[in-house]
Formats: sequence, C-alpha cells, structure tokens
Amino acid sequence: MKRKSTDYDLAFLDVHGVAKRYDVKAATIWAWMSKGRFPQPLRLTPGCSRWSVNDLKAWEDEKRADCAPRHQWEEAQRRKQQLGRDKAVQ
Repeated sequence: MKRKSTDYDLAFLDVHGVAKRYDVKAATIWAWMSKGRFPQPLRLTPGCSRWSVNDLKAWEDEKRADCAPRHQWEEAQRRKQQLGRDKAVQ
C-alpha cells in the first residue's frame, strides 16, 4: 500500500533536505548555524535534528526584508541617473 503524502511530511526537514532547499552542502548548513546565521534545529534525539519549514520560511522572509532597502536604494539611483540623462538630452 502506497503511503499518502501529507502536510506533516513537509513540516520538518533533515539537514540534507535543508541543504537541498538552499542548493548548498550539509556542511554549509552546520557552518551557518555555528556562526549564528541560520535557525537552530529541533533536537529530537542526540543524533536527530530537524528544521521546521515554518522556521525556515520565517528566516527567508527576514533575509528578504534585510535586502529590500538595498534594492530600493539601487532603484532610486537608477531613476536619478535616468533623470540626469533625460535632462541632458533636452
């Protein structure tokens, strides 16, 4: 009998699943974590760590928010340059 996939199956990822999500090696995940740059996993047993998908999504949202002001600044710079070119043409 084939097992049905449920939301619960996707609720937690092991280190290999997390690494695949971000297209990095498992060692990179552990390194990010040791530097405090990545969410801590849930330690189910001494050898079993799992990351909550909700925690990962929250971390991703935080990273996007950190990047947003830089993108807005770059966009403003592009607009200024375009206005300068438009005035030079007139």
